[in-house]
Amino acid sequence: MKTIEIRYHPFSWLPWERTEKGSHPEKWEELTPRQLITVACTYKGRISDNRFLYFMTGIKPGILKKLDHYQKYKLFELIGFISDLKPYSSFIIDHLEINGKSFYAPKPRLKGMTFGQFIFADSFFKNYQETSNPEEMTSFLAALYLPSGEKFTEELIEQNAHVMKKVDAVTREVIFINYLLIFQWIVELYPLLFPRVENEKKKSAKDGSENTPQHDPKAWIKVFDSLVGDDIVNQDKYARLPFHNVFRYLTEKRKESMRSKNKK
Repeated sequence: MKTIEIRYHPFSWLPWERTEKGSHPEKWEELTPRQLITVACTYKGRISDNRFLYFMTGIKPGILKKLDHYQKYKLFELIGFISDLKPYSSFIIDHLEINGKSFYAPKPRLKGMTFGQFIFADSFFKNYQETSNPEEMTSFLAALYLPSGEKFTEELIEQNAHVMKKVDAVTREVIFINYLLIFQWIVELYPLLFPRVENEKKKSAKDGSENTPQHDPKAWIKVFDSLVGDDIVNQDKYARLPFHNVFRYLTEKRKESMRSKNKK
């Protein structure tokens, strides 16, 4: 967070100046849950400029109203990073409280997340991206946020879905944006597994189109099937493998494949 200081005239007809101090985040990691909700409201056009600046800087709306257009422009400029989605490895809203019960997102850097949980969550997320069907978002939340002490299972999704329907629209949008950042972090961490995504990102940079990586969640099912092979009896064990273990294994297999091609 960075401190800012504003000098303004409380009364336009008098030469007196007053000073107001505030602070603003400089990167996604510094956003509080409340500020991320504010960003989500901005993306949806649900908040005024003064309210946005108040939540992002702490400067009171009454004082913001006294600022001229240039001063407000400079404040918006300080928070310009929100227009560029950057990789981030944690869920800012790390838990949800619904009907007196707590549901927790995966830990920072997706520590402890299983490959099975990732497959389901990522698939529901992509389906929601394509269809905007609220049921897909509900299933995404149910796959992502687990009751305290519970380990992920496919059955938990159906059990928790009716509870996740109670998550308000703004919070849903916040988690949606947060996952976009996390997926970009995954792409940067395991670039060999996302060659098509990397190409699309380069193309987007050239033509100015949306720079959010696109991905095909159905591909994860094929990857899972290739891991299991004929060992169908133990497929649940493969689903419970740590997410990072599987991705590191897939990365090594990709490297081996590349080395084999280079030798030919």
